[in-house]
Amino acid sequence: MSQLQKEITETLETIINLDRIRTRYDEGVKELKNAQYKLDSLHSVMVKELKDLHEIETKGLKTFFYKVLGSKEKQIEKERQEYLTASLKFNEHQKSVEVLEFELELLQKKMKDSTELKKKLEVLKAQRENEILKTHPTLAKELLKISKEIDTTYGYRKELLDVDEVATKCVKSLNDMVNHLKEAKQWGNWDMVSSRGRGGRRAGYNKQASIDKAKNISVWVKHELINLNKELRDIGEHKEHFQLNMDNFNSFTDIFFDNLISDWVVQQKISNTLNNTASVRDRVVLIVKSIEHEIAKIEQQVTALQSTRDKILIS
Repeated sequence: MSQLQKEITETLETIINLDRIRTRYDEGVKELKNAQYKLDSLHSVMVKELKDLHEIETKGLKTFFYKVLGSKEKQIEKERQEYLTASLKFNEHQKSVEVLEFELELLQKKMKDSTELKKKLEVLKAQRENEILKTHPTLAKELLKISKEIDTTYGYRKELLDVDEVATKCVKSLNDMVNHLKEAKQWGNWDMVSSRGRGGRRAGYNKQASIDKAKNISVWVKHELINLNKELRDIGEHKEHFQLNMDNFNSFTDIFFDNLISDWVVQQKISNTLNNTASVRDRVVLIVKSIEHEIAKIEQQVTALQSTRDKILIS
């Protein structure tokens, strides 16, 4: 093994070790937070028991409680034991908290910023790669193939992240639209059963206000769905779980209305629009989940490719 290979191996091991320390530190921070929360609870119990003991010792017990609980001395002893038990639990847990704090201090001292080490590692890898390209034709061909695969995979991952951003934004708009339509439906139900007095007029006004809000959002939703569909075609032309099938959704807001014959017809229109909008929302949510699953797979592939490349560089 050359000096360059040794440096790569040692740097890799150092980074891996630092990552393990950081993971353990993060876990320790969570453990300490939970332990401190429990310590606060035990402290509250201990304070309460001490207060109960103090009240019995200073105020005494009435004759009725003597008959039920026994003598004052027995009750004081009972409260004293409860306080001591609570105090022991508190002190024991406090020591556990102190141990956790001590361990975190040690881990923090061992932790270093691995950024510079990672930069150094990339420089060493580049040097080793150039060395292989000049002296090992077979390995060089394999390295070039892996590098190309990594670049392609990273490119696909970037496209997925862009689509995920668009789809997530679309889901939010659809959720807002669904919520306004639900409000419109509820106010519409109230409008139909209420009298035509003040309450009925208020319900009718709120219903129309909710419809207008949903209608305004629908303009943006359609625009976002069109953009999402374009993005999905770019990454998943042959993948069924990435297909939005816009033809099925082109008219999902067309049943918004202005002048309708009756309240019953209006309610039916609101219900249909709500159902269609929720259906579109649910489909986009499924697409988001598929994209996130695909991103996770891509990241695993990149990790595997980088691991194979590292093995060649230190071989």
